[in-house]
Amino acid sequence: MGRIVGVRSFQRRTLRGANLSQVKVDLGGGRLQTADHFAAAGDDSQPLAGDLAIVVSKVGAGRLSVVGYADTASTPRAAPGDKRLYSRDSDGANVAEVWIKSDGSVIISNDSGAVTLAPSGEVDINGVTIDPAGKITCAELESTGKVAGLLVEAAGKDLTIHTHLAGTPPGATGPNI
Repeated sequence: MGRIVGVRSFQRRTLRGANLSQVKVDLGGGRLQTADHFAAAGDDSQPLAGDLAIVVSKVGAGRLSVVGYADTASTPRAAPGDKRLYSRDSDGANVAEVWIKSDGSVIISNDSGAVTLAPSGEVDINGVTIDPAGKITCAELESTGKVAGLLVEAAGKDLTIHTHLAGTPPGATGPNI
């Protein structure tokens, strides 16, 4: 049988060569207890103080294991069939996410930008689109007339025509093919 408790702190330790994590939980009325942390293999996540945890009893008097957490401050946004992973800063604010949607798209984002893989295989990186054939476009540049259909500058270099120095014949290389 399990019960819901409040998370107070989280710590990692090594015991007999095994890397373990433990969670200090509030059982109610200020009674604190340390419980072993368990999650899916490959899931390296830490709860924040104030999250809720579900603990279950294990063999041994008074021994507990945490088997799941709830972030009650963040609003859930995943739709049926979606998988959404997000990180939080020390104040609990969401700062980055990976959202695998049931339509086959994947979005990786933070406050500074986003990368979207569409079900078609097209990738959008902050408004620059790469189609499955490798064509690169930027709608914002196209709409301003700065570039017609192809993003042609990277790291200050014109990719459609530029000069290579040592190691190649000097002169313009011409348009990319």
